[in-house]
Amino acid sequence: MKLGFLGFMLCEVGNLSIHVALRNLRPAGSTERKIPVATWNPFTSLFNFVSCPNYTYEIGAWASFTVMTQCGAAGLFAVAGFYQMAVWALGKHKNYKKEFASYPRNRKAIIPFVI
Repeated sequence: MKLGFLGFMLCEVGNLSIHVALRNLRPAGSTERKIPVATWNPFTSLFNFVSCPNYTYEIGAWASFTVMTQCGAAGLFAVAGFYQMAVWALGKHKNYKKEFASYPRNRKAIIPFVI
């Protein structure tokens, strides 16, 4: 259960880090879109592997929550959440590749090296 709590906390900090990096990607008042990249924050290094690391961290958080609570309902919620976030991530990944000619080819949508 302690490992579940540790995983949950790390994933939540990672998720926050990704949201801050995404917020800072665009200058205030601008509509310019850029390719998301890792920053000085080590939690943002997932941008080197996936298009939607916020979803990756969210799934990790729910999986960790399931381990921490040992609750089957939480596990079912994690699976359903994974499915929905994978659908969203695949759509965003496709749009990034379409919008940016120089989008990194080695990135996956949500799970590094897999999806």
